[in-house]
Amino acid sequence: MHDASRSVESVAAFVRRVRPGMPARHGTLTLVPLLSDASGPDVVSLPQAIVLGTAEVTEVGEAGSVPELQVTNRGAKALLILDGEHLVGAKQNRVVNVTILVAAGATVSIPVSCVEAGRWSWRSRSFATHDTMLNASLRGAKAARVHASVVRGAGYDADQSAVWSEVGAYAARRHTKSQTGAITDVFERDRKAIDEYVAALPVQPGQSGLAAFVQDRFVALDVLGRPEVYVTVHERWVRALAADALDTGGREPGHAEQTLDQVLAALQRARGDESRPPGLGTDLRLRAERLCGSALVSDGAVVHLAAFPA
Repeated sequence: MHDASRSVESVAAFVRRVRPGMPARHGTLTLVPLLSDASGPDVVSLPQAIVLGTAEVTEVGEAGSVPELQVTNRGAKALLILDGEHLVGAKQNRVVNVTILVAAGATVSIPVSCVEAGRWSWRSRSFATHDTMLNASLRGAKAARVHASVVRGAGYDADQSAVWSEVGAYAARRHTKSQTGAITDVFERDRKAIDEYVAALPVQPGQSGLAAFVQDRFVALDVLGRPEVYVTVHERWVRALAADALDTGGREPGHAEQTLDQVLAALQRARGDESRPPGLGTDLRLRAERLCGSALVSDGAVVHLAAFPA
C-alpha cells in the first residue's frame, strides 16, 4: 500500500475528459449522463459474458466460503466485474466488494459480501447476475468500509455484519419480509416502480457513465472507460438508483449538498493509495473532499471510476 501519484494523475486526466450531458429526471431521481472517449481497455462486462457463456461464477469448492467466490473467464477479452455486482444462486446471494478485471483464460477468487443472511444451501451450481445492482446508499457505505480495510492492510473486507444490518434496515423501511433475508425480495417488491424509472431514463448516445441525485442530493457517480461497455450495464445501475429514489427513509427534500461540478473538481484534486486487487490492474482508493471514491486503473487507463458522498 503506497501513495500512487501516477495512478492519481491517470484518474485526474480521465475526469478532465468527462463531459456532462443533458440531465433527465423521473420521480425524485435525476441522472446526468457522463460522456467521454473510449480510452479504457477493450473488455466485456460480467452480465454480457455470462449470457455469451464465456464467464462462470461459482462457490469456492463444494463447501463454499461466504467472503469469496471463484470466477473463470473463458473468453478472449478481459472480464470486467463491477463493484456492487449482484450475484444470485449457488449457496447464498452475494455482492462484489471491489471492481475486478479478470484476464482472458484466467480463474481468480474475488471478495464478496452476503446479501442473503438466512440461506446456506444449493440452488444452482453457478451464479447468475441479478438485473439490479446493489443500491447506491448501501454501496457507498460498503465502499467506505472497504476503503478503511484496504488502508489498514486487511484486504477488501466490507464488514459482513454491517452489510447484513444495512440490508435488514433497508428491507424494514420498504416494509418487506424475506424468509432468507435477501435484498432481492425488496427489489422484487418495488419492481413495477423500478421498471418505470428504467423506461423513463434510457441510455444516451455516447454515454459512458452517470452522476445521480436523489431529492437533489448527490448519491453516486460511476464512469467506465468505454461507452460500448457502459451500455451493457446502464439499466442495472438505473435500477439500483431507482431503489434509492424509492427509499426516501422519510427524509424531506433538501438543497443540493454537492453539485456535479464540485464532485468532478474534487475528483481531479483527489489523492489516493493503491493496492493490488485480484486480477489485472491497480485498485486506487481515492481521498477527496466530501467524497469516498475508488478507481480501477490498468496500463495507465481508467477502467472504472466510482464516487459517493462521504
